[in-house]
Amino acid sequence: PEIASILFATPEDLLRAVRGSKVSLEEIQVVVVDGFSGLQPGSREALETLLGFIPKEGQRILLAQPLTEEAEAFGRAHFSKAVHIPPKAALSGGGAQPPRRGEVSYRIVSEEKEAELLQTVATVLEEGAHHALLFFKTEDQAADSGDFLTLHGYMAGAVGEADFPVWLATEELPARKILDNWSDPSAVVTVSVDVPSEPDSLDRRHGGKEAAVILVRSRELSHLRDVARRTGYRLIPAKEPIPTRVSGELERLRSLLERTMKEEELAPYFLALEPLFQNHSPGEVAAAAMALLKRPPPAGRSQESEGRSVAQEPSSGPPPRSWVRLFVAVGEKDGVGPGDLLGAITGEAGVEASQVGKIEIRDTFSLVEVIPTVADKIIRSINGTTIRGRAVRVDHDRGSPRGREGATSSRPQRKPRGGDRPAGR
Repeated sequence: PEIASILFATPEDLLRAVRGSKVSLEEIQVVVVDGFSGLQPGSREALETLLGFIPKEGQRILLAQPLTEEAEAFGRAHFSKAVHIPPKAALSGGGAQPPRRGEVSYRIVSEEKEAELLQTVATVLEEGAHHALLFFKTEDQAADSGDFLTLHGYMAGAVGEADFPVWLATEELPARKILDNWSDPSAVVTVSVDVPSEPDSLDRRHGGKEAAVILVRSRELSHLRDVARRTGYRLIPAKEPIPTRVSGELERLRSLLERTMKEEELAPYFLALEPLFQNHSPGEVAAAAMALLKRPPPAGRSQESEGRSVAQEPSSGPPPRSWVRLFVAVGEKDGVGPGDLLGAITGEAGVEASQVGKIEIRDTFSLVEVIPTVADKIIRSINGTTIRGRAVRVDHDRGSPRGREGATSSRPQRKPRGGDRPAGR
């Protein structure tokens, strides 16, 4: 790194190198912060320290997708006379809108993508398509995927070779020219194995009459939505393959999940499940969750009584976790949801999402359960900050003894009632 012209590093690694005199930032001309929204609190603190070492005349670029108010505030604090590219009016949807060009399906996949790619190719060919045209960024990726699909019985060749069910392409314009002249475009489905990098790429790949699917990792979804918006395409989730025969119990579970997605705030659960998505596809995680819902309780006990008796059974593991409850002086009338509070707590106080329990949103205030060891840290960190533009006051909830034992993660859940206030307030 001492002699490199371009350095790639996390803020923490670069700060250690600077403090160890392995790297000097005195002659840095450009610093690019890529993926600001994904930085953890420790990384942001290291980044703030590093920016103090960068010469003032050096160019500073911050990339964030989406561009949140938090990213905007960071830019105002550390960048001088920052401008938006593209202009902020375009980011907010102002100005001339592109013409509507149609719809493109997308499917959220795992990091490796191979299993989902094979399943996608199998599905489109089984549903009547004669060819699946796969777009890649590099020839190496195309070659590797072609070998993988051929190994599983789907022969891969160049675009336009009628004897091959799978076509591989890295050059978009030549592939589009062949498609536009193809006798039966409806017999071809275009698949972006890599997310199109910009509007022209999306239009060249999927701007014809043929059906289209984009395989996208969860972390790439914001970028894809931005590209589709600027190109004029409407994104619709692709239908996942489902069994042809579904039992009545599974049908009830699917209805329950559908209702939950419409009625519940799911942001805290995304944070909790994120580590699983690194090794498993979202479909696998959802299937495991459904299996847990369908699993019957042990004989002689209901699911409810099972939850209540967990703390009473002897166990060789750690004792059940106790919780304390914090009072937060913002609520539903302030436009605050559980995800806002969880994000503020984990971001400002630097605690783990697993250290936060039940979050109840009332009309004018909220109650948040946390483990006792981080309660005071959260109070110090959150007091005086703003959430949804409202100043926040946090304190121990006087309605329950501080550090009360016996309230475990399997405790009976109290239904929130709008307008209730905790006792003693």
